[in-house]
Amino acid sequence: MGKLRQSNIELLRIVAMLLIVGHHFSVHGEFDFGTTLSVNRFWIQFLSIGGKLGVNLFVLISGYFLSGQGGFRPQRLLKLHAPVYFYSILFFCIFFFCGWEYSTNQYLKSFFPILFREWWFASVYFVLFLFSPFLNRFLEQLSRREHRILLAVMAVCWSLVPTLTGRMLESNDLIWFGFLYCLAAYLRRYGGEISLRSGQAFGVAGITAGLMMSSTLLFDLIGTKISIFSTHATHFFGMEQTPQLILSVALFLAFLRLPTFSSPLVNGISATTFGIYLIHDQFFLRPFLWERLLQNAAWQDSPFLIPYSILCILGVFVLCGGIEWLRLCTVGRLQDRLAEWLGIRLRSLPDKMRRPT
Repeated sequence: MGKLRQSNIELLRIVAMLLIVGHHFSVHGEFDFGTTLSVNRFWIQFLSIGGKLGVNLFVLISGYFLSGQGGFRPQRLLKLHAPVYFYSILFFCIFFFCGWEYSTNQYLKSFFPILFREWWFASVYFVLFLFSPFLNRFLEQLSRREHRILLAVMAVCWSLVPTLTGRMLESNDLIWFGFLYCLAAYLRRYGGEISLRSGQAFGVAGITAGLMMSSTLLFDLIGTKISIFSTHATHFFGMEQTPQLILSVALFLAFLRLPTFSSPLVNGISATTFGIYLIHDQFFLRPFLWERLLQNAAWQDSPFLIPYSILCILGVFVLCGGIEWLRLCTVGRLQDRLAEWLGIRLRSLPDKMRRPT
């Protein structure tokens, strides 16, 4: 199966996860620069741009491929849930037997991780996956013009309005994922007619990222006099912000239009990315990792913060990737077989129910 995957897209998954780990280094590290300007402050702000960018990229990738599929396959949903439940129970056992105290809510999170949002992305994506066959049927009925109008309305309501006003217009994470799904479906159906080469898309992404970081620097400078600007310095980094949306789509198109190739190494590393997310962002492990083990905040004023952060990001990626690779090679195979077995039987239920007794 790995040979059938487009390694240029799998490479984008790897980049997206590195961006997310970098974002978590910055936002969960307990950094507090106040209004003080410094290279370290700007670097941490730069790292924070990658979190929601990585999320957008993952949803665009999923939407691009899911929108081209047919009916619902329960085994795929079960395979998606398997690592979520595995790591939820695993970390519960580890921390419980190490003497960590669990609240009632944390117990519920551990045993019902999708329902109680132990990982918010996994929960939202799970629901999006459930609805994807119905979204596909709906989008297939739209003409190109209708699809473009739909995207324009969604973009204005759920990207442009929040960007300009800072207020969400009756939106949430699932609605945003649905918009990205519809956008990815459009790119799959009509993207070939967009005359933008890979190098040009990388250029658009670079310019957009540069403008976003310039706005951050400007807000930081003004923030030394008017503090409210400092607290909103990363306003345009939000998942639904229009500059972030442009950056996400540009990067997606840039990798999509790279020459297609197949690399078992790239595909193998890419297969561990979801596990990397689940491991390093588990609710008990997260503060332990960034605050106690790596002690990010202790490096806040160090001249070595930049190289230290890069080593930490790569280290977390490699270590968690190794753990997920072990799961894939052992328990993961059993989970996949069980998911296939259950999925086949779930798909056959409607036929059995229609048979006369």
